Amino acid sequence: MKNYLSFDIEDWFQVPFASRDVNRSDWETLQSNVVDGTQTILDLLSRRRVSATFFIVGWIAERHPDLVRRIADGGHEIGSHSYAHRPLDELSPEELDKDTALSVEILTHVTGQKPRGYRAPMGSIGDDNAWAIDILRKNGVRYDSSIYPSSPFVYSGMRGAKAAPFEIANGLWEVPLSAETIAGLPIPLSGGFYLRLASPGVFQWLMKRKNARGESCVLYYHPWEFSTSYPRPIRNLPKRFIQYHNLDSVTPKLDRLLSSFEFGPLIDALPKDVAAAA
Repeated sequence: MKNYLSFDIEDWFQVPFASRDVNRSDWETLQSNVVDGTQTILDLLSRRRVSATFFIVGWIAERHPDLVRRIADGGHEIGSHSYAHRPLDELSPEELDKDTALSVEILTHVTGQKPRGYRAPMGSIGDDNAWAIDILRKNGVRYDSSIYPSSPFVYSGMRGAKAAPFEIANGLWEVPLSAETIAGLPIPLSGGFYLRLASPGVFQWLMKRKNARGESCVLYYHPWEFSTSYPRPIRNLPKRFIQYHNLDSVTPKLDRLLSSFEFGPLIDALPKDVAAAA
């Protein structure tokens, strides 16, 4: 059973949890680890012969176009992860439209191909901002992967959303983020924190439960979980725990998953005729 692997290419200082401790005006002056972390990911995928989807922040693509081309040259899919990496619940419709258009423009210029997929920062499309879907479709996005089909334990969520890929608007598909239900409680699987929190055996057991029902898992991780020597400025204790807990476990845990499950890019999760037309 094929599962779907993705990476949100952002730097350690761009995480919304850090916004109270790191000024956006200082981004240009801060030590970056996005190239090192992404290269570790690329080396791991090459060794395991796995292709994935890389959702890239436009601000990063502007400053590291060679990195974006290296990802594409490795046979991986390029998608948009916004331009400024602000959660959508902080944006007006007009701001989201401008941010998405700029991200798509930059990635198209760097790669020569328009990105088909989009993921909102923090997976921040949910019940309160479903209006974002029409703005993505307006900007030529063919599929989104931002929605958790549940609301507990995640930044955002959409109650009643399907767990399998579905057409969420005319011509726009959703590849939902994954959760597995235990005793009636949805346990998130997508996102590095959940892999860092769980033991390898428990995480694999949850994935196998979904796969045994014929359901794929959609997973995602970040470069700052693969190159972990950087400042850790977040002072809020719950956010600090979520952001920094067990960072050094991600590389060996993901390597174990890649050796145990089949993975591919998110475009492969769509029906073949939809993917071909995207």
